[in-house]
Amino acid sequence: MAGYRLVSAEASLCTEAVSCTLYAISCTTGSAGRLVATYALRSAPMRPYDPAPWTNPDALARYLNRLAVDPLHHGRSIGRWCLDRIAADCARWGVHAIRCDVLAANERLCRFYESAGYVARGHPP
Repeated sequence: MAGYRLVSAEASLCTEAVSCTLYAISCTTGSAGRLVATYALRSAPMRPYDPAPWTNPDALARYLNRLAVDPLHHGRSIGRWCLDRIAADCARWGVHAIRCDVLAANERLCRFYESAGYVARGHPP
């Protein structure tokens, strides 16, 4: 299996109203240096949740958006590597919850997150 590393964490790359940090992941072997994935983490959701569907809405949380893996690199556990990295970073930062929106109709993506321990908490109107 190829190795991966975080090559960039840029807060300035996000232009939405809610500030975020954008992460870029590259290969360390094979396609060394090629960017293969990206994701964004925010300290607040991009849109409000009313009511909040989480069991502990006041928990310190990070909001995961735009996790994407280069299609040429699908099936190599890069997405799972990213989720593991996010979980480790959040634990180190004292964050108690990682939240994300997933289109319910995308069953494959829902299964991906569920296989990593994420739990569906509701559906927006």
